[in-house]
Amino acid sequence: FDEWASVVPILNKHSFYQHLDKFEKDICLFDANGKRQEYLNSLPRATTLSYKIFGSILVAVVQMGILSAIKQKKSAPRNSLQNSVVSESSDNLNTLLNLSQHYNIVLKQLVENPYFNARTTSIPSLQFLTIALQYFTNIGDSLMVYDLKGKVCLMSQQLRLHRCPSVVLGVNGSKLNNIQQTDRRLLFWAIYVLDCFSSYQLGIPRIFKDQDIECALP
Repeated sequence: FDEWASVVPILNKHSFYQHLDKFEKDICLFDANGKRQEYLNSLPRATTLSYKIFGSILVAVVQMGILSAIKQKKSAPRNSLQNSVVSESSDNLNTLLNLSQHYNIVLKQLVENPYFNARTTSIPSLQFLTIALQYFTNIGDSLMVYDLKGKVCLMSQQLRLHRCPSVVLGVNGSKLNNIQQTDRRLLFWAIYVLDCFSSYQLGIPRIFKDQDIECALP
């Protein structure tokens, strides 16, 4: 959050840590009971789905954190460091690179999961794909950017994120509350920024047209 959220704010920090705290407590509960599969099978499908999507978001956030740590290690000056410190820093960098390689594979597999498509569009799943787009844009993986860019922008339009949040109705027909409106607004402009940046990076036209956007600036 310190490195990336100030540039492209995709997640609400407070909400994320609330979900993380509940996620950790439930995982500990599973391990303590020793009946994880039975407990998972007893949960409503919506609950297990939300856990899986949050787990995907967590993988993407961890990978972004690893990427930040790698960039900091590579940019750190070495002239004034002692040999032992340089050696330790190099070992840490190699560990981070190995972790990044592992999570890169996991993240690609999650993104390619058939669940994430237009038929199952939701704010959490779109948040996950948007973080993944931000990651692959930063590492310059053009094939993944091509694949995600269109999917993310299409799902954003499907959820009407480009519309003014105050006129968008919720699932039950009621108006969205202030927190939901803010989350939608932040997510849309994050996607807009990534659409512009990735278009410049790939040399292709933007998907969003300014004249179609009603959403106010955050």
